[in-house]
Amino acid sequence: MRTRGLPSAEGFAAYLRALVSDRRWRPGMDVLSDHSEPEAGHLTAHDVEGLVGIHLPFAEAIGPGLCAVVAGSSLKFGLARMFEAHAEKQLPFRLRIFATGEEALAWLHTGDYEPQPEVREADKDAV
Repeated sequence: MRTRGLPSAEGFAAYLRALVSDRRWRPGMDVLSDHSEPEAGHLTAHDVEGLVGIHLPFAEAIGPGLCAVVAGSSLKFGLARMFEAHAEKQLPFRLRIFATGEEALAWLHTGDYEPQPEVREADKDAV
């Protein structure tokens, strides 16, 4: 899916509603979400944290698939990584952020459903 226009909480909720209500949608399907076009300079860290809450009512309908996000700019890449950090323990899908659609498609084609092991600071010191 490709987004356009000015990003907003209402817009993301409409996007998710359209995704899960599409008759072709099945929970756990993989998604390529291209957010490279919209401007995001007005978004704050608080807005990004709020996006997790917007996703929560749709979590079961979205399911445990892969979600590749194309950010398109350094600013949106950073904001999307913030979302990824907040979402990883609360939402069922596996999220990765990419600069280009080609990178995103390549990852989706790997079927990388296994979560990456977390490396804690204490574990880094033990190595």
